Amino acid sequence: MEASLQTASIAFIISWRIVRCSFELTTSFLDKVLPIPLFRRF
Repeated sequence: MEASLQTASIAFIISWRIVRCSFELTTSFLDKVLPIPLFRRF
């Protein structure tokens, strides 16, 4: 049971990094496209 929990935590970390990386790419892309940097406030 610990092995499955460890696998799930590793999968969660990998998916979280993918989501965070894609979010940063999207915000940087919108910063370049839009004249006003909307996402710099957050």
